[in-house]
Amino acid sequence: MQGQSAVLTERVADAGQWFERGVRVEFFPAEHDPRATVLERAALGAYEVVGCDRVEDDGYPYLKVRLRRLPHA
Repeated sequence: MQGQSAVLTERVADAGQWFERGVRVEFFPAEHDPRATVLERAALGAYEVVGCDRVEDDGYPYLKVRLRRLPHA
């Protein structure tokens, strides 16, 4: 019996994107700043979206994305 993988929560800027439950995603270097990362859909991504909610903090919209790291084959 395998244990439940830990779920991590990431806050990303809301640029109109949305991540459906079960979608695979990966972190990639941001175009505007390669030191920063962006979360994007990826067919072979290392993470599975567990949940996604729109939130606002100090007037700025964000997505609160809950992710589960997928085991590597």
